[in-house]
Amino acid sequence: CQKDKQFPSHFRMSVIKKFYSTLNHLQQTDILLVHLHSFTSNPAHYTIPDPVRNGLPLFVINPGSATPVLYSSDFSHPMFATFWKPVSSLDINIWHRWMHTHRIGLMLQHDHPLPKHLLTTSSNGRYHAVLCRKAASKVYELLKTWAEFCLLENHSYIRFIRDENDQPTSFYVIRVTSKPPCVVVWLAFLGGIPGSVRHDIYHELKEKIHALTIKQRVCWKDLPITRIKPLESSSSSEEDESSSEAGAKPIVASPFSEVFACVPMSKPVEKILIRYEKMPEDFCSVL
Repeated sequence: CQKDKQFPSHFRMSVIKKFYSTLNHLQQTDILLVHLHSFTSNPAHYTIPDPVRNGLPLFVINPGSATPVLYSSDFSHPMFATFWKPVSSLDINIWHRWMHTHRIGLMLQHDHPLPKHLLTTSSNGRYHAVLCRKAASKVYELLKTWAEFCLLENHSYIRFIRDENDQPTSFYVIRVTSKPPCVVVWLAFLGGIPGSVRHDIYHELKEKIHALTIKQRVCWKDLPITRIKPLESSSSSEEDESSSEAGAKPIVASPFSEVFACVPMSKPVEKILIRYEKMPEDFCSVL
């Protein structure tokens, strides 16, 4: 083995190191793929514990650390946690090499009204950021109810693919990246899942996300009319007459409107989004 053997040529040494590094990477990838595709080999992999089924995330990331850890030190399902631990640490930049990925780009609706000190400094000399808490909470809530369980809170979710007998045959990962107002929802499927199944799941989730609404006190001057969900009139003239005869109190129209929580984005805006730590002196330059 020439891995640890020293040669006088630096070029030859770099080629040997690169070669063994590639072999090691291929070995680790094979181990990961075998692990992921062993999903149905043991029922303990898809038998969700009650605390996780009730909404608790399986892993959490402590402040100051980037490594996911179990939400509880006395978790009593080690096989379940061992299988899903590598899934929580998948690198999104390279997982398209061994998984089918789909992206849903979103621009979240900002909270209304906008901050007072958005363009001018406050008393402490700082600017206030634009927040999208309502829209973001709606997206996270939908993903949590859509998935089988939460892997990492506001980050990763797991949903099973089942057969005619309602038995899990595979799974896919749902991951949220970027920061509001720009959010990207990723779907990652294992190999072997038909393209028609993947696209049906993708379009179903995409429609659900685009249909999300939040309540805001806005009018046509604040937003384009297409961003405000039209009200559905469910009352008829007969109902109005019956309510007036019964002496019921008239229903007062709500000052809040149903606004769509997000705008679909087809381009990867998150890659070209410019975030300023402070207001630049020259907006014509990105530096």
